[in-house]
Amino acid sequence: MGLARRDEDADLEIVALARLGVLEVEKGAVDGGLAHLDESMAAATAGEGRDPQSVGEACCALMEAVDLLGDAERVGRWADAVGAFRRTYGLPEPGAHGQPYLQVGMAALSAFCGSCCAGIHLVTGRLDEAEQELTAAIGSLEKGRMNPRCVHPVIQLAELRVLQGRLEEAEALLSSVEDLPESARPLSVLDLARGFAPRAAERLRATIDALSSREVAAFPLWLLLVDAEIARTELPAAERAAEEAARASHL
Repeated sequence: MGLARRDEDADLEIVALARLGVLEVEKGAVDGGLAHLDESMAAATAGEGRDPQSVGEACCALMEAVDLLGDAERVGRWADAVGAFRRTYGLPEPGAHGQPYLQVGMAALSAFCGSCCAGIHLVTGRLDEAEQELTAAIGSLEKGRMNPRCVHPVIQLAELRVLQGRLEEAEALLSSVEDLPESARPLSVLDLARGFAPRAAERLRATIDALSSREVAAFPLWLLLVDAEIARTELPAAERAAEEAARASHL
């Protein structure tokens, strides 16, 4: 942020505020982190930056934080502003430009913003719109031969398929990304939906242990572990998981 303000670089300041906000939330300074995220989003959606990707960075950071905290209300407050941004900039399809560099760049940005907007729709319950965004994002990544720069849209689509009860499709999607750390939660959700609670609990505990230095990042996993322990009738373990979730929520 210091470099951004020294050089009067609004885009860099938007990105720096957003990333700082996520780091603060992960480490337990939730109020300060959310304040920085709101400041970043306000600047981004007000058009203070010159590069549309800085808005994408802010949206991605916001989704990371609210996913950790389960703060659907905050996402809803920004949903209209994000939608207006996308309409204003009208991200073109890959191939709309003649130069390969621009094709790849727009493919990455289109998929990136699609993933974030889909996350907003998932949290706010607009499942049909989330599905459209995710399908388009996956198509853009495949067409541009790019890897995602944040949460893979395939993982989000798999979570959506579980919500829809399309478990076989969810399993097929997750088979291609099961080695990614962020796949632990949707894989556990799928296990619970299929009646494999012990496997879900084992996976969740291993992932939580790996996040020992980022306690807030483990918060949504603790919540899911409560469900897994109840499903396997381990009520004392469920109570302990609930206590850990409560502790993480007050960091």
